[in-house]
Amino acid sequence: LAMGAAEMFKAFVSQEAQHHPMPFHALFEQNIPWWLIWAALSPAIFWIAGRFRLDEKERFFSRLPIHFLAAAILASIHLTLTGLLYFHSDFSYIPETVRKFLPQTTRELIVRWHESFLIMDMLTYGVLIGLYYVIEYQRRLRDEALVSEQLRAQSAQLQHRMVEARLHALRMELNPHFLFNALNSISALVRKKENSAAISMIAGLGDLLRATLERGTNAEMPLGEELRLVELYMNIARVRFADRLKTLVDVPTSLRDVMVPTLALQPLVENAVRHGIGETERAVTIGISARKDGDSLVLQVTDDGPGLVERANGAAGNGIGLSNTRARLDQLYGPRATLTLSNAPTGGAVATIRLPLQLGVNGVVAYAG
Repeated sequence: LAMGAAEMFKAFVSQEAQHHPMPFHALFEQNIPWWLIWAALSPAIFWIAGRFRLDEKERFFSRLPIHFLAAAILASIHLTLTGLLYFHSDFSYIPETVRKFLPQTTRELIVRWHESFLIMDMLTYGVLIGLYYVIEYQRRLRDEALVSEQLRAQSAQLQHRMVEARLHALRMELNPHFLFNALNSISALVRKKENSAAISMIAGLGDLLRATLERGTNAEMPLGEELRLVELYMNIARVRFADRLKTLVDVPTSLRDVMVPTLALQPLVENAVRHGIGETERAVTIGISARKDGDSLVLQVTDDGPGLVERANGAAGNGIGLSNTRARLDQLYGPRATLTLSNAPTGGAVATIRLPLQLGVNGVVAYAG
């Protein structure tokens, strides 16, 4: 229809320029049917284009004669049908002196049209074949892009599920590790017949386990909630070490809503208690701090105990708790997060976690996951 309308407009302008205006119905009859019949033949052309493909290099020349024959046949059908419609059109607007030179029979008209338009119609067939391959190529690109996008989405979803499974496995590994250490401490109190302290530790352990279970399997939690779990753990440790254990927490209120890996600090604090105060008879202060450093959040757990020492099973800091924490940091943030353990300049040890940080909605600090 678009091509027919364009032909109608061209014919209208041409006739007006020659001062021989044509009626609208004559413009319609002489232009629209031509392209409507091509539209009706297009399904057959597209079928031939798909059945005898010319975009396969190894078969191009063997299939070219088929398309040449199809072009001639379909062009002839087009000219015959168009000629029949054209012959029965209204030519009353044409002067009698001109009308007598028009074909007087349909056969004469169709033969004349074949002589005049057969090559042009065969070229039109070729254009439609090319149009078919252009449309198919674009459709194929669109389908491939859609499939590629679906595969990327499935890959991202699968990777996300693998990370969740890995984090869950690490979480399940960390909880029994902590539980066994706590039970060992309770067992030691029982052997010393310090029953009151053992009962207090069991109660504290129950509170800690309840709070931990309430967090579910979430990979991250607000820093304030993490500090609450650490405090519950410290209450258990204070039962065992009494006045020998002191704590110092330096975490700004503005950072307590920041999301951090669940149970990120507890293994570090447990490590400080075990190797800091557990290897000396004097009082030890364990410090917990958080600060913003550019685009990072820095969490530190320090103690003023004897510092790091080499053990028979390898360097300090390679136990289950710290190794597990490093693995979870890697799963959540990749190389953007680190965990280091070193001797403090003033004595003791310091464990440092560095996490990626970004400002969230309404200025609340949140991690880029």
